[in-house]
Amino acid sequence: MEGTGERGRTATLAALLALVLLGQGNLIEAESFALLARDTTLPEDFDAESYWRAANGRVLAEKGDLEGALRLHRDALEFNGRTDEIGIRADFLCSLAEVAKRAGRRGEAREALREAVELYDRKENLVGAAGARERLDALG
Repeated sequence: MEGTGERGRTATLAALLALVLLGQGNLIEAESFALLARDTTLPEDFDAESYWRAANGRVLAEKGDLEGALRLHRDALEFNGRTDEIGIRADFLCSLAEVAKRAGRRGEAREALREAVELYDRKENLVGAAGARERLDALG
């Protein structure tokens, strides 16, 4: 898609690919796609704006920059709030919770997971809600 000049889908798909690559432990390639997502996002595309921030936030977390990661995750949630994508918001909240936990901010992690559970329940996403509840319970 990059060669076609189409930027909207490129940005979102690059960010999603970055998240998949992170899940596979491929930080170097993930970072390259996260940066591609950032660089190809159109300012009026709130989904892409939120996704590139979430992907880059995860990259920063893996590189040990937890403060930068938290900032990008919060920014991702701000952009996501301009959409009706509550399932994606719940996913981003779970990611924020993970980074907050790693940064020693257990209260922020709990609050993010509580909101994620509520959103997954509203979306009737049983798997997402169960996973978020399990992570919340593990935080104590």
